[in-house]
Amino acid sequence: MAGKIFGQFLHWIATETIVKTLANNRTFQRVVLKFDKFKTEAERLAEEKATEVVKQASQTAKTAAETASKQAKAKIDPLLAQAMLNAEARTKALRESAKETISTAAKGSADNASSKPAEVIIGGYNVNTFFRTLTSGASNSSSNTTNNNEQKSNN
Repeated sequence: MAGKIFGQFLHWIATETIVKTLANNRTFQRVVLKFDKFKTEAERLAEEKATEVVKQASQTAKTAAETASKQAKAKIDPLLAQAMLNAEARTKALRESAKETISTAAKGSADNASSKPAEVIIGGYNVNTFFRTLTSGASNSSSNTTNNNEQKSNN
């Protein structure tokens, strides 16, 4: 136990002597000041570099987003243009088909003026049959109305 107390006493005396000697030493004070300046300068530079890296990263991200947007648009635009060309080609083909059908029907009606009317098919429907159905339905309903009126007048 006495050895432990004696060891602590020697430790305290050495620490006090070293601290007082270094605190009063001009060379040690200059070294400590230079180290402190170096440390604060290094912290300031590290903070500036971190800010610069963040700015560069955000600029890089913005540029990458713009590039990706341009690339996506470049891929979509040709597809859209192709779809429009396909639609125009189909419309043109349908118009030509309709013109041929109408001209064929006109030739057929001129050739067969005395016979039955030529069949005109538009969109898969026979136009003549459609109109005959409409007109026969109208004449049937008008004849029914006439018959009903005659029966009422007879009563």
